[in-house]
Amino acid sequence: MFKRKIKTSVGLDIGNFSSKLVQLEFFPHGQRLLSYGIHQFPLNTIVGGQIKNKEAVIAGIKHLIQRCDPHIKEVVISVSGRGVITDKLTLQRRKGVKTSQLVRFEAEQRCPFDVDDVTLDYKVVKVDEKSDCMDVVLVAAKNETLYDQLAVVYEADLKPVVVDVDAFALYNTWETNYPPDEQLNTVLVNIGAEVTNVVFVHQGTYHSTRDLSVAGNSFVKTVQRQMGVAAELVHQALQGKMDPKLDHSTFMFAVNKSSEMLSKELDLAFSYFKSEAKVDKIDRILLSGGCSLIPWLPGFLEKRHHISVEKLDPLKVIECSDQLQQNGLNELAPVLAVPIGLALRQAN
Repeated sequence: MFKRKIKTSVGLDIGNFSSKLVQLEFFPHGQRLLSYGIHQFPLNTIVGGQIKNKEAVIAGIKHLIQRCDPHIKEVVISVSGRGVITDKLTLQRRKGVKTSQLVRFEAEQRCPFDVDDVTLDYKVVKVDEKSDCMDVVLVAAKNETLYDQLAVVYEADLKPVVVDVDAFALYNTWETNYPPDEQLNTVLVNIGAEVTNVVFVHQGTYHSTRDLSVAGNSFVKTVQRQMGVAAELVHQALQGKMDPKLDHSTFMFAVNKSSEMLSKELDLAFSYFKSEAKVDKIDRILLSGGCSLIPWLPGFLEKRHHISVEKLDPLKVIECSDQLQQNGLNELAPVLAVPIGLALRQAN
């Protein structure tokens, strides 16, 4: 009866291609991975961030809960995609005007959606007392996008206790596992199915975020156009499990073409960051997400951008059992970067 109650947190990442769940346990000096699961959705279950097959999503979430821990009731979720924008603002403080009013006014100028149709949130990250300016991170999510996510979670008999953004969850994962180095400019690149999240870390702290339209589905569609094969075969080939019937040279031509498309969008994002942060170079890229498992991609990006590229390890300092590691966890770990960051969010 005097046993210490174990504090746990669950991150649930509902992506376009699959849902991923991570359960963490917290103790005074760190975290331990208790369980995790990945459930692949039928094709076209979620398209462009919009849920087309609600029942399939709910069934997938319930499958993960039963597989990981049937007692799970509270989860941390996230929103991402075209219905979400993040921005970093520098605002001049005004006497008698609340920060929330300044942020809303600025959001009305910048947001591509009607501000009455979105849910806004913000965080003041820096205040310069001399100039009376403040740096603010703004998040705006379309209500339709947000409510769709909440609805399937509630219908899966779960309670969402925090709603985060994929990019910030990714930063949480990096911050927990990698010691901040003020001498390095790091880029976190999370390649999902529909969107690639790019998070810039400058002088050891969060700087900004950019979402790119070239992502996993771009690779799949390019290969399909070149080879005329089913999407399932393409997904397997991209993970290094290539069907002998597929022509390797044609496949690699299509993959390199998609990789070049991604690189061009990264170039634009990199130029923006260098200009805003007033830096000359980027020191390293850490890859995560489903497409980080493409065997040839890290090498291609490293050669193309002349920057060190490696896979992000979301379990670098998080303990996990030998049994979980034997189940292929090390190979899949970069795919779990966002749900791990979500679970860490509740602890914070």
